[in-house]
Amino acid sequence: MGAKTSAASVYGKLSSFRMMGYGLGDAANNFVWGMTSVYLMFFYTDVYGISPAAVASLFLVARFLDAIFDPVIGMIVDKTNSRWGRFRPYLLFGSIPLSVMFVLCFSTPDMGNTGKLVYAYVTYILLGFLYSLVNIPYSAMSPVITQDQRDRTKLMTYRMIFANVATLIVSYATSPLASWFGGDNTAKGYQYTVGLYAIVAIVLLLGCFKSTQERIPIQKEVSTKGGLKTLMKNRPLLLSSFAMMLSGGANTIFFAIPAYYFKYNVGREDLATYYIPVVLLMGMIGMACVPFVEKRIGKKNTLQLAFLITIVGSICLYFTSYSSVTLIFIFSALIGLTLTVPWVVGWTMAADSVDYGEWKTGVRAEGISYASFSFAQKVATALAGSLSGILLTLTGYVANQTQTVTALHGIAFSLTLAPAILTLGAMVLIFFYNLTDRKYAEIIGELEQRKAQQA
Repeated sequence: MGAKTSAASVYGKLSSFRMMGYGLGDAANNFVWGMTSVYLMFFYTDVYGISPAAVASLFLVARFLDAIFDPVIGMIVDKTNSRWGRFRPYLLFGSIPLSVMFVLCFSTPDMGNTGKLVYAYVTYILLGFLYSLVNIPYSAMSPVITQDQRDRTKLMTYRMIFANVATLIVSYATSPLASWFGGDNTAKGYQYTVGLYAIVAIVLLLGCFKSTQERIPIQKEVSTKGGLKTLMKNRPLLLSSFAMMLSGGANTIFFAIPAYYFKYNVGREDLATYYIPVVLLMGMIGMACVPFVEKRIGKKNTLQLAFLITIVGSICLYFTSYSSVTLIFIFSALIGLTLTVPWVVGWTMAADSVDYGEWKTGVRAEGISYASFSFAQKVATALAGSLSGILLTLTGYVANQTQTVTALHGIAFSLTLAPAILTLGAMVLIFFYNLTDRKYAEIIGELEQRKAQQA
C-alpha cells in the first residue's frame, strides 16, 4: 500500500462538510484581517488623522512585538491538552475578545494628536496579539485534520476561498455600510460596520469550532527545546515561510493602495468599490483551479507559475495609462487570478512541513511551526504597510489634497512594481524548496511505520 493511500485509509477521506467547516474559521479571521489590511491605513490617515509616517512606525513596532508574541503562543499551543483538543479551544474562547478588540481598533476617541497615537498603538498591538491567539492554533489544526495530500490541497482551497469571500464582502460592502451607518460621520460609519463584521466573525469561529475534528494523533506535550529544534531544522518550513512573507507583502500593498490610486491617479474614487471585488473574484477562480493544476505539475511548479503571472501582470499595469480604465481592470484581474494562489499552496506546504519536521527530528510541533508562518504573514503586512507609508511620505503625499506628479508616481509604484519585486523574491526562495510530492509520500510511509512499531 502506498504512503498516500496509507494516510487516507488510516484516517479516512475528509468530507466536504468538514472542509467547509474549517473554511469558516478563515472567513472569520479575514473579516478582521481583510478589514485591517485593506482599510486600516486609510482609516488611520484619512479618518483618524494620523500621519502616514506615524502609521508606518506603528506597523513596524507592532510586528516587532509579534516576534515575541507569536513563538510564545505557538509553544503554549503545543503544550495544550484539553477535552476539546489542542487547537479548537482557542476558537471557542478567543472569538469574543478578538472581535471586541477589532471594534476598538476602528474607534476614534477624541484624545488629541498624542492620545490618538497612543490609542492606536495599544488597540492595534492587542488586536495583533489576539489575532495570533486565534489564528495560530486555527492554522496549526490543519495537519491533524488530514494527512492526505489531495485532501490537504482541497482543505486549503476551501479555506482560502472562504477567506476571499470574507475579504470580498469587506471590500465591496464596507463603503456602502459605512455611509449607511454613519451618513456624514465617517468615523461612526466605520465603527458600526466593523461592529457588524465582529458579530459575524464570532458566529463563524464558533461554527468552525463545532464542525472540525482533530483526527490525527498528536504528542501529548512538546517541550520548548523540542519545538525550537524542529523549527530550525525544518528547511521546507523556513523557505516557505519566508517566501510567503514576501508574497504576503505583495498582497498587502496591492490591496492597501487602490483607495489612493483611484482617488488621486485615476480620479474616479467610486471605482475602488468595484476594483477589489473584481480582483478577489478572479482570485477565487484561480484558487479553485489549484487542485487541478497542482495534480498535474506539483506544488512547487504551481507556485512558480502563479508568481510569474503576478509579476507580468504588475509590470503591464505599471505602464498602463491612468485614463485606460478598461486596461487597468484587465491587468488587475490577471494579477488577481494568481495573487492569492500562493496562500493555498503555501499553507499546504506548511502542513506538509510539519510532517517533515516530525520525520526529521521525531518532534511534531504544529504550534511553533505555524507560529513562524503566522509571524511571517504579519511581518509581511507590517513591512508592506510601512513601505507603503514610507513611499507615500517620500514622494510627497498629502491626504485629501491634489497630489504632485511625484506623489502620483509613488502611488502607482506602490500598487504595481513594489508587489512585483517582492513576488520575484518569493519566486527565488521557492526555487530552493525541495520537499517534492514523492519525498512527502515516502515521509508519510515512514512515519506510519514508526507509529506501527511503537503501538
